[in-house]
Amino acid sequence: MRPSAVARATGIALILSVFIALFSTAEGLAGGQLRVAIFLFFPVIYGTGLFAFAAVLFIFLSFVLFFVFSSMRMVVNSVHSPYEPDGVETGTHHDTVQGMHERHPEGRRKFGGALFIGPVPIIFGSNGKVTEYMLIMAVIMAVLMAASLLFQLL
Repeated sequence: MRPSAVARATGIALILSVFIALFSTAEGLAGGQLRVAIFLFFPVIYGTGLFAFAAVLFIFLSFVLFFVFSSMRMVVNSVHSPYEPDGVETGTHHDTVQGMHERHPEGRRKFGGALFIGPVPIIFGSNGKVTEYMLIMAVIMAVLMAASLLFQLL
């Protein structure tokens, strides 16, 4: 089986796992089988019953599949690099980097993210504009989390 087919199958399994985890969590909360709590800034779910078990199982499976999918995408991208120029013999690092600069003037992709450890966001990005967008998204997410917590307490 080709690496791209494995990555595609892993991606589909990841999406299904996330949807099943969300459905199980919603059903567990609605049916009273699942409870949500905060322990030292960390959200915790616990409960008894089939939906509680399925929610925890598929949340864990989603994390595992996410890391497998990310690794597979890196393998696929390294094997089938879109940056290799036509007519240039590849195989050396210099050729690949040269191809990146020929096809993409910036020389790299733009990326960023926000990692929440409790209420504290850690924001990163490949350039200032992406980091600014991530900061805005982190503030929006923090406000939504605070509103959700306040709504739960009322």
